[in-house]
Amino acid sequence: MSQIKSKKWDYMTEGMTAEGHTPIYKMHKYFARRPQNVFSALIENYSGPGDIIFDPFCGGGVTLVEGASLGRHVIANDINPLATFISRCEASVVPVEDFTAVATEILEEVRAFSSPLFMTENRDTGELLPVRWYEHAYIVKCPVCGKETDLANDHKAIVDGKVVNGKYRCVHCGAEIQAVTTEHCGSKLLTVTYKTTTRETQRTVAPNSYDFAAQDKAEKLYHEKIDGEGWFIPRIQIPQYWDRQQEDCLIRKGFTEFKDFFTNRSLVVMAYFLQRVKSRKAVVSESLYNLLLLMFSATLRYTNNMTISTSMWQDGRPVAWAKHAYWMSYQFVEVNPVEYIEKRITAIKAALVFQKEKFPQPPVFVSAFGELWNAPVACIQFNQDSSSVPLPNESVDLVLTDPPYGGNVQYGELSAFWLAWIYDELGVSKQYITDLAGEILVQRKNKVNAKTYQTYYEGLKRVYTECYRVLKKGQPLVFTFNSKDAKVWLAVLKAVIDAGFVLEPEGVIYQSPIENYKNTAHTMAPGTVHGDFIYTFIKPMVSVDSETTSDNYSVKQRIIDTIDATIQDELSDGNEETISELYIAVLRRIIPLLAKLALSKDGYDLTNKLIGGRMIEDQIKKLCVPIDKNMWKLG
Repeated sequence: MSQIKSKKWDYMTEGMTAEGHTPIYKMHKYFARRPQNVFSALIENYSGPGDIIFDPFCGGGVTLVEGASLGRHVIANDINPLATFISRCEASVVPVEDFTAVATEILEEVRAFSSPLFMTENRDTGELLPVRWYEHAYIVKCPVCGKETDLANDHKAIVDGKVVNGKYRCVHCGAEIQAVTTEHCGSKLLTVTYKTTTRETQRTVAPNSYDFAAQDKAEKLYHEKIDGEGWFIPRIQIPQYWDRQQEDCLIRKGFTEFKDFFTNRSLVVMAYFLQRVKSRKAVVSESLYNLLLLMFSATLRYTNNMTISTSMWQDGRPVAWAKHAYWMSYQFVEVNPVEYIEKRITAIKAALVFQKEKFPQPPVFVSAFGELWNAPVACIQFNQDSSSVPLPNESVDLVLTDPPYGGNVQYGELSAFWLAWIYDELGVSKQYITDLAGEILVQRKNKVNAKTYQTYYEGLKRVYTECYRVLKKGQPLVFTFNSKDAKVWLAVLKAVIDAGFVLEPEGVIYQSPIENYKNTAHTMAPGTVHGDFIYTFIKPMVSVDSETTSDNYSVKQRIIDTIDATIQDELSDGNEETISELYIAVLRRIIPLLAKLALSKDGYDLTNKLIGGRMIEDQIKKLCVPIDKNMWKLG
C-alpha cells in the first residue's frame, strides 16, 4: 500500500445521509449540485486544515464553499462563467445589513415602475390591488382555416374520451393542431390571480377591461423603452445546432432569441430592474455589486414563460423551470416580478446570515498560487479550460470534483439563458455565450462537429492529466458519479486511469440517494444503480505500469472470475447477505477492470449487462441459495 497511497489519509468507509441544500446554495439555481454534507465529509477525510484543494469542474460551488468553511485553501475552476459567478458569490462574505439596504432601495424603485402594469380591480370593491400572476395560452394560426386559435388546456384534443397532450382543436374549424410544429404568434390572457385585502386569501378571475388596458399599457411602454430608447434585452440568437434547440423544438415554436422566453411586459420590467442594479456599480463594493447582480439573475428563473400553474402541483402556485431543459408549456404563467424580487432578497439574506456560521474565517480571494498563504483561508477562482491551469507541479493535496454527466445536462446551453442578460457585467463576450466548443459533454442531437463519447473521453483525459500533474504523490482524486449510460460511465473511469491514476477496490463506495451510503447498500433494488458511486483514485507514490491488453476476452474472463470470487469472499464462514449487498461488493471490485473495456462495442455491451444487474444477479443465484426472501448464502 505504501507504494500507492500516502500515509496521510485512509479510505473513507463510514456512511452518511445525503442532506438538502443549505441557504447558500438556494440563492441561485444551478444544475446537478452534489449534496453539501457529502462533500464536506470527503474534504474532512481526505485533507487537513491549510491543505490545498483543486476542483476542475466547480459548477455550483460545493467544493469551494465546503472547503473554505473547513479552513482549506480552495482553487476552483469552471469553463462556464455562470458557474464561476455563482460560486464566487456563494463564498464572498457580505454584511447582511449592507445588502438589505441597497436591495430594498432597488426593490422599491422597481415596484414604483412596474405597479401600473401589474394591477387589477378587486371584483368585489373595485379597489386596485397588485396582481400575483396572469395565466396565458400561446396563440397559433390554424394550418387548416388560417385563423388564430389558442393552445389553452381547455382546447386539448380528445380522442376516445381521453385528453391527448400536445394536440389541440382549432376553436374555429375544429381541425387538430400538432402544437410542437406550430409557430406561436402571441398569447391570450386567460386568468388573473390577485390577493384580496379583506381576508387572507387570493382570487383567480377572468380578465376584464382593466386587465386588457394594463396589457396594452405594457406593450406601449415596451416599444417606448426597448425599441425607442434602446433599453437592453437579450437579443441573442439561440443556435440551431444545440441539443436543447433540437430536443425542445424552440425554433419550430417561434423561440429564436433569448428574449422570446419572456412576455414584453416582463421584459421591460426586468430591463428596468437590471438598470437599477447597474446604477449601483460605482457606489458599492465589488462583492456587494456581484450579489445585487446575482439577485437580478436569480429572479430571471421565475419571471420567464417556463413558469406554470397546475392544481396538481403546489396547490396551483407557480412552478418555475423544474427541468434540465427549455420546457415551454403551451399554457404558462406571467408572474409579478416584484413578488419574486422580494423572495430573492429574503433568500439571499438567509444565505448571508448562514455565512456567519459557515465561515469561521471569511475566505479571501487571491489571483495567484503564491498568494494563497496571505490569509488563513485563501481561494483562487479561474474561468478557463481545466486542461491547463497556472498551478505548480505537485502543489495540490486533494482534487475533489463532480465531472460533467455526459449528455445528461447541457450546462452551457442552459446557462446561456442567464448569461444572455449579464454577460457584459461578467466580462464575457456575446459570442462566448453560444460558442461552447471547450465544454466537455456528449451531444445527442447535434450533427455539426458533434461531441461524441470519444471526444468526451478525450476532453476528460486532458483535464485529469492536468490534475495528475498538480496533485502531490500519494494523494487522492475524489469524485462522485453515476450514469445509466454505460459509455459515459466507462469514458469517465477510463479517462482517469489513462491519465495515470490508480483505483483500488477500497476506493469505490456506493452512496444511496436516500439512505446512508456505505460499503453495502441495503435499500438498493437488484438490477439498478439509483445513487452515486464515490471514487477515490490515487496518484501513486511510484510509477505503476498500467496493464495493457488487446485481448478483451481475457478482461471479460477476469471480470467473471472476480464476480465469483467476490461472492465467495463475501459469504465465506457462513455469512449471509442480500442481493443488493453482494451486487455493490461485486461492482466495487470489477469497476477497475471495466475501465479497460471503455469505448469498445463489446465492452459497452458487457458493461450494460453488468450494471443492469442481470449478469451479477445470475451469478449470485448460481452460486448461492436463499435463506428467506432477502438473505442469501453460499449453496
